[in-house]
Amino acid sequence: MKCRLLMTAILQSRFVGGTERSFLHLLEGIPGDEYEVAVGLDETMLTSEFALAVHALGQRVIPFCDVVSKRDFGGMYRTIGQIHSFQPDLVHVHLNHPAANPFLVFAAKAAGVRRIVLTEQLNILLDQTRFGRWRIRLYCRLANTVVAVSQAVRDGLVGHYGVAGANVIVIENAVDARRIAESVRTIDRQALRESLGLDPDAYVLGCAAAMRWQKGQRFLIDAMPQVLAAIPNARLVLIGDGEGRQALETRIQELGLEDTVQILGWRTDATNLLAALDAFVLPSLYEGLPLAVLEAMAARLPVIATRVDGTGEAVHHRTTGILVAPQDPSALADAMIEVATNRSLARLIAASAQQHVLARYDISVMQQRYLALYDLLYSRLQQR
Repeated sequence: MKCRLLMTAILQSRFVGGTERSFLHLLEGIPGDEYEVAVGLDETMLTSEFALAVHALGQRVIPFCDVVSKRDFGGMYRTIGQIHSFQPDLVHVHLNHPAANPFLVFAAKAAGVRRIVLTEQLNILLDQTRFGRWRIRLYCRLANTVVAVSQAVRDGLVGHYGVAGANVIVIENAVDARRIAESVRTIDRQALRESLGLDPDAYVLGCAAAMRWQKGQRFLIDAMPQVLAAIPNARLVLIGDGEGRQALETRIQELGLEDTVQILGWRTDATNLLAALDAFVLPSLYEGLPLAVLEAMAARLPVIATRVDGTGEAVHHRTTGILVAPQDPSALADAMIEVATNRSLARLIAASAQQHVLARYDISVMQQRYLALYDLLYSRLQQR
C-alpha cells in the first residue's frame, strides 16, 4: 500500500525562489511507486510560476484557502476539510515566516493526521509576542519531527522558542549541484554576456535573491562606488524581483550607477546566468541556508557573503568563500576587490566550494534523508 503524503507549500509564494526550488527538488525525488503525493497550495496561487512548476512534475494539487488570522474560524474549518479530503498518512508542512500560513499544523492535526513533519527555513526571531512564541512552541510540539535546514535554525528553535531539542533534526537544503556544474561548464560565456549587454572584458559581480530588506542588496549597491574606484570595469548584475525593487532602483540613480548596476528581474534561467559572472555576492541580514549561495558554489564561482546563520555553515571563510559582517558596504567592497585582484585566491576558493557542495549539498543527499524520515514515520504508523 502506498503512503499518502500531503506536502503543503509556501502559501503566498508567487515565484520560484530558493525555498521553492528546495521544495521542488524534494518533490522530484519521491518515488511514485511508494508514495501517493498531493501538494497543498493557496487557492490564489494556482496560476503562479510555482504552481506551474508543481504541475509540470505531474503532481496533484489541492487548493487551500488562506487562514488569515487566528480568528478566521471559517477559513480554518475549510482547510481542515481540504486536508481531510485527501486522507493523508503524512503531512509535511514547509514554513517560511512570515509568508507561510501558520495555522496549517493545527488544521492537519484537527483533520486527524497522525504523522506531521515541519520544515523551518529561517532563523529569525519574528514572533516576539506572547501568542507568537506560544504558537511556535505548540505547533512544533504537535509535529512528530521538526526539520531545521541548518544548525543555526535548529539553535534558534531550541534556544529562543524553547522547542524540545529531541524533536528537531537538521536536514540541510540542497541544490542540483551536478547539473549546475555541468550546464555552467558548457554554456557559451561570451554569447551569454553579449545577450545581457555586458562587455567581454568587464569584471561581473552577481547577486540572485528576492528583492526585500532581508537580502541586503542595498548594501551591495552602496559598496559599488568603492569597488569602481579600484576596478573601473566592474559591473553588478542583480537577478530577482520583489517589493524592494523600486527602492533599489532609486538608490542606483542616487549614486549614478545606472551604467554599472543592471537589474534583470526574475529569471527562470537564473542558474544558467551564473556562467556570465566572475564572482557571486549575497549580503543577507539573516538566512536559514541560502540556495543561491550553494548554486553559485556549484557553478565554481568565488562567493562573498555575510557571516549570518546557515550561510556561515556552508561558506568557510577563505576556504570555500569570503565572509564579511552584515550591513557593512565597506567590508563588502574590500572583499569584492580582493577576489577580483587576487585571482589565485579566487580560483582556490571556487574549486573548494564546488567540491564541498557536490559532497554535502547535492539534492540526492537531501532526498535520501527526507525519504528515510518519511519511511520511519510511516512504518511506525503501520505498527499501531
